[in-house]
Amino acid sequence: MAWTSMHFATGMAGSALLTSTACLLFKRSPKYLPLIITAGGLFAITPDLPRIWREDFPSLPLASILGEKSLEQSLHNIGDLFFLHATLDRQPHEYALHGLALIVILYLAASIVSLLAHRHERNKLCKQIQKLEHHSAHIHNQFAKPDNRTSSATNNR
Repeated sequence: MAWTSMHFATGMAGSALLTSTACLLFKRSPKYLPLIITAGGLFAITPDLPRIWREDFPSLPLASILGEKSLEQSLHNIGDLFFLHATLDRQPHEYALHGLALIVILYLAASIVSLLAHRHERNKLCKQIQKLEHHSAHIHNQFAKPDNRTSSATNNR
């Protein structure tokens, strides 16, 4: 059985791939990528929660209900649909450190992508503001200079 860190990392990688693809297809900003990959990681470890309650926290309240084998089996069936949960559980070696390293790398990459997207949006807004300021100054200069017709008409009165 793979450790929870590898399940979390696999969930993060799957949700990062899906989110990045969706952002590219729909031309949306990936600024929420770190939050989305966290949700994907949490979804990937959900099938392991009954085992964790049953083995690691048996004395806590509701541990007998939350640690039921039937709940674990139904959650594993759901987990197999998206993040290959059963395949990870059949791994012959524990890859806990690999999972932790992958988690750190994915969070770092997601943070960098999110920051770059934010910087791109900020620069785009700054350019739009500069363009509007230039346009506003141009319009102001047109109306601030006295027009020959209006100045001669006021001088004749």
